Amino acid sequence: MKRLLLLTLALSLSTQCLPQGLAPARADPPCVLEGAHCPGPVTGIGSQFEYQYLESTSTFYKVPTTGTKGIPGATTTVPQDYFYQPNCPSNAPVGANGVVDDSLCTGALIECPRGQIRTRVYQRATGSGDVPVEAGLICVGPERTITLTDLTNLIGDNIQREFDKTAVGVPPLIVSPPTLALVNLPVIASTTTSLETLHITDPLTADVQLVPVPTWDFGDGSAKVTGPVGLAYDGTNAINDPGHYPLTHTYAKPGSYTITLSVLWTAASVTTARHPDPIPLAAPRPTVTTTNRLLVNAHEAHAVLVSGG
Repeated sequence: MKRLLLLTLALSLSTQCLPQGLAPARADPPCVLEGAHCPGPVTGIGSQFEYQYLESTSTFYKVPTTGTKGIPGATTTVPQDYFYQPNCPSNAPVGANGVVDDSLCTGALIECPRGQIRTRVYQRATGSGDVPVEAGLICVGPERTITLTDLTNLIGDNIQREFDKTAVGVPPLIVSPPTLALVNLPVIASTTTSLETLHITDPLTADVQLVPVPTWDFGDGSAKVTGPVGLAYDGTNAINDPGHYPLTHTYAKPGSYTITLSVLWTAASVTTARHPDPIPLAAPRPTVTTTNRLLVNAHEAHAVLVSGG
């Protein structure tokens, strides 16, 4: 993904090449051009970051997108535009249009302290259309990293609260005939439960994909049925075509029965704006159960003799 990472900062002629608070992981100077100066520390203060996921480490890392913290005590003399890019072979140098390849790779994590990202810094005079030059390498951070296990646990801690705040999860319970059943004749049951998405903003902005599994209890002591969502009555006779409806139930004797539909929702995966393909969550995955109930009265069917005309 290409993204414009543009920030105007001041370049100090007296500023040392090593950015304050961002020591490189090795002894070589971070600035590779004579007379060039590195920008100030890239931190979460006054900055914007975007989480990127690395499958190789099962971890989300914060990568700078725009904004940095200025150099404390610097004397502003030559305004500069700075661009930041993870030090990855697949990322092309920043061009004159200022568009930055900012994909993260495992290699950018090797030469920095844990949680920091080895980052290329490009600079050019503010407002210039010149191609930015690479000013050096810095370690960006430390910023919070989130492992897949961490994210799974945090979702598990909050999923019930999120369900309580939204309309997600309460399953509709549909039977035909409604509320009134006839003994020894099938009752057609169904729900419209399907995959749902829960939006979260903490600890990162993402959508959680929720997979439902319904379980039916028809209240007469028969075995519970797990799996089918059923099919609503569509005019087809369930006696003449018994295989048409995936879920039916027959009461053997009269009485009042409470049908209970419980749906087990499992947080299976997450997606972000940067990662639209689902990322499977770690096991054990968070779950929450929602329930709906309906009272059904079953009656005997009696023959009624009517006189003909």
